[in-house]
Amino acid sequence: MPIAYSETDLTQVFVQDLGAIARTRLIFNRLAEVALEEEQSRRKLAEYVGTPREDLDDRGPHLA
Repeated sequence: MPIAYSETDLTQVFVQDLGAIARTRLIFNRLAEVALEEEQSRRKLAEYVGTPREDLDDRGPHLA
């Protein structure tokens, strides 16, 4: 029987319910669609790290 597993910093969950497994597959498929490629991730992180903190009232990420 299929099993889906999920964990967070607060919990670890195993489910065998077919509906929950189907929803889990949908979530992981969606994550795969929107995830950046490895090099894209590196560039995005470098962009965040290289950008100085601006006025906190501005929109967007506020990184040190």
